[in-house]
Amino acid sequence: MPAALLDLITPSVSEPRLKRYQQEPFASPQAVIARYLWNIDLAEALYPTLNAFEVALRNNLSRQLIEDFGDGWYEDERFHAILHKSTKRQLEGLLEKFHRENEQREKRGEQSKPVTSDLVVAESRLGLWASMFYRHYNEAYWLRSSRLKNVFPGASNRERRISSIARMVRAVHELRNRAAHHEPIFNDPNLHQTHQDARALIKWLNPKVDQLLDQLDYFPQAHKRPFSEYELIVTRVAAHP
Repeated sequence: MPAALLDLITPSVSEPRLKRYQQEPFASPQAVIARYLWNIDLAEALYPTLNAFEVALRNNLSRQLIEDFGDGWYEDERFHAILHKSTKRQLEGLLEKFHRENEQREKRGEQSKPVTSDLVVAESRLGLWASMFYRHYNEAYWLRSSRLKNVFPGASNRERRISSIARMVRAVHELRNRAAHHEPIFNDPNLHQTHQDARALIKWLNPKVDQLLDQLDYFPQAHKRPFSEYELIVTRVAAHP
């Protein structure tokens, strides 16, 4: 019966995607579907943490950029000068998008939408913010300043080190992208650690946000959920006419 169920769901999920859950060459259809469900459950359980991390990082860092470069930090040549080429292209592409949209509004006789820091923060990708902590910026922006303390006020002096923060931000960013694009995360040996890193970063960004998240974050329970429970779900659905 699980084999028949696999045939029925494959057109909607796609064979290449499901093959990523096969693991061993002769995995049973039941195990493949169960891993797929397991992955969905884990990605859903990560959502509150990844959401809180991304929002807090964007806003804390944007306030620092305003302090450094003014309200129009996103157009400031001094800010553009420290950007990595790929990040600079990403930001310029976003600003060009805003410009095109305003041109279209004007052609329709509508009022233009002002470009503000809030708009850039809301419309930009996490990658723009995460890239600010990669090695290219260590000396150019973060070292020998109080910026890390401003962005991560909840971290102790020992915790507030660019090397460890950069490593953690990169790991959480990569996990966020994989979860958002429905890629396998169930077999990631560092999944539990990356979740802990995300929670630590949130606490350092804003301890109160971390306390609120305590009421929503059920990832530890989902991560401990026995695989047999997902296999049981597959068995029940396969038996249903």
